[in-house]
Formats: sequence, structure tokens, C-alpha cells
Amino acid sequence: MKRAFLAVCMVLLLVCAARTQERNAASQLFEFRDAFRAGSEEAGKREYTPVPWSASERDLIRTRLGVVSAQAPGLFDRAAGDGPISLYRADLAGGSQAKGGYRRLTVGRTALPVPGYDWLTRILAHELVHVADPYDRLSAEPEWNAMIEPRITKAREALAKIKLSPVMAAALPIGPRRTEVEALVRTASGLPSAYAAYNSEEALAEVVSFMLDKVAGYTPPPDMAAFLTKRLLSSASAAKDPAGAAYREGLRRAAEGKHVEAITSFSEAVRLDARFLLAFMQRAHSRQELGAKTAATDDFSQAIALAPRYSRMRPYLLSSRGLLRVEADDAAGALADCTEARALRVNYYNALFLCGRAKLAMSDFAGAITDLTAAARVLPSYKAQVEPWLQKARASQH
Repeated sequence: MKRAFLAVCMVLLLVCAARTQERNAASQLFEFRDAFRAGSEEAGKREYTPVPWSASERDLIRTRLGVVSAQAPGLFDRAAGDGPISLYRADLAGGSQAKGGYRRLTVGRTALPVPGYDWLTRILAHELVHVADPYDRLSAEPEWNAMIEPRITKAREALAKIKLSPVMAAALPIGPRRTEVEALVRTASGLPSAYAAYNSEEALAEVVSFMLDKVAGYTPPPDMAAFLTKRLLSSASAAKDPAGAAYREGLRRAAEGKHVEAITSFSEAVRLDARFLLAFMQRAHSRQELGAKTAATDDFSQAIALAPRYSRMRPYLLSSRGLLRVEADDAAGALADCTEARALRVNYYNALFLCGRAKLAMSDFAGAITDLTAAARVLPSYKAQVEPWLQKARASQH
């Protein structure tokens, strides 16, 4: 009896030791911070103000990171490939639970467990995917989108039948109605949640996070599981990313107004990775700043060709190219861009503004007034940008 008791104690000690080792391994890749890291991207943007961590919050996050690390060591290696990840606490705006980006992960108050509901593990896993793929390169790969786009289409069609969009469904309060809607999405598409139908990037993060959170009761389709396991979860890829480094250098130079140097860096990024969508986009912006509008239009076209149908950037890229087309007297091309952008994202200011400009150039004054008025309604803070074109359309109509 005594020996059996000692054996049980030994097993428990080994389990505890293993869990402690997992937490320690995860902790080595993270730095808890109560203030922004000097010179970091988040310090420059200042989108939020860090809140000091409490001791209990640190312990909780370490434990949950250990859970994710044990299941997906490759995710951690990829996320921390360029160095430790800064962990922040903040009161995030807009209902966000957490945010992930290059070498940073910010946890909001609403991500922490509450009585009867605990989604912290899933949220951390979700944001770690964004940290591991900060420039949306994996989520833009054709292999991923060949699997995910038909599922997003099916999920959106199912939600549309009950008069919901992915964002509206994801914002439903926790309860029977939300459970019913999420079950509908899973049955119709194989996606784990309504939010997974928002775009290709969020689909990647949602599928991984539900896949790792055993409490969620979700198993992805075999083709998606195989892709994620091979490319993100189990391959320990801590190698440096020279294309990403060149891209970050381009961003730094562009922020300093050194657009010639920025173009050189963005060109190096696309030389190293010919599918680097955001590098083409940022090079287009720098070329715009230098007045090279034809070259900028070409770069936007390159980025659009690489952007999946449900990429978060596609509506923006179409709208940006469209404005350059309007200025180049290609109103028909601009109208085609704005029409596609509006179909992808409802009530999108950039697309509405572009449609108004394109219709004005084509002497469709009534249509221009309608779209420009809608743009001002969507983003009242941009009224000053809209008003001159709206006045011109109204004057031309009479």
C-alpha cells in the first residue's frame, strides 16, 4: 500500500515537473512589460497604454502559454524567431480581447477568465498566430486559400440567410443564440466560428486556436489540419526572416520620410519573397509620395494579384489603386475597383469615396452624391476630404 502511494506521488511530481518545464520554456520566449519597449513599433504607434501586470495575471498567462507551447512548439519558435515577444496588458478599445503583431502580444481585460466562461487559452493561441505571421504571408499562400475560401463563402452564405455578417455574429453575447449560430457555421463550412469567415488571416488564427483549445471541441478538416501542422505548429522554424527584416527597414525609412531608401528596402523584400504582398503595397505608398504614380499603380496591381479574395487588405488595395486610376483619367477602371471593394466589405469608407470620385468623373452626378454622402456618414471625421467633391457633384447636377 505504501509503495503504491509513493508511486502515485512520484507520478504526480513528474507531471508537475513537466508542466513547470513547459511554463519555463514558454517564459523564456516572452518578456512581461509594464511599459513600451524603447524604439518598438508599438511605442511608435501608441495605440493603447500599457497597464502594469499583477503577479496573479503573470502566473495565469505563464500557465496558459505553457499549455499552448506543449501542443504547438513550432508556433512559439516561429513567433519568437527574431527575439523574445513583449507581453503587455492594456484596456483595449473596441471590444478587443487581445492583439498580436511583430514581437508583441497585448492581453486585454476581457480576455481574462470570468465565472462560467474561460477563453484565455484560445485567445492567446489566436494572437500567437498573428505574432508568428505578422505580415500575413502564410495566410496569403495559395495552398491555404484554396482550402479556406470555399469555406468562408459557405459560412457567409449561411449567416446571410439569418441576416448576420461574420462580425455581427461574432459580437453576439455568450448564450444559446450564439451557440446556435456557431453550430450553424460549423455545419455549413467546417470553420470553427463565425469570426473565421471574416477574412483569410483571421480564419488562420481561429482554426489554429480552436484546434489547440481542447475545451472548444473542434477538429478541423484533415487537409487544413495537415497544412497547419506542417507549416506552423510542429516544425521548429526559428530561422531569421531576411525578407521581413528588409520590410521593417523599409517601414522605418518611410516613417522618416526617406522614401528613396524605403523603396530600396521594399524592393529587397520582394526580391527575397516574390509573394510579399505588404512589401508591394508599401513600395506603392513610397512611390506615391515621390510622385511616381504609374509605378505606384503597378505595385498596387502586383499586391492585388497576390491578395486572396478574402484578404483583409484586398478592399484597401483596390481602393488605393482606384484613386490613382481616377487621377490618371481611367474612371472606368476606378469604378471597377470600387465595385469589387464594396462587394468584399460593406460600408467601407475608402470604396465609397472612390466610387463617388469615379462616378463624378463619369458625369454620374446623382450616383456620386449618393456614394460621397454615404462615405461622410460612415466616417464623419473625414468630412473635410469628402466635402469638396460632394459640392462639385451637387454644382454639376444643376
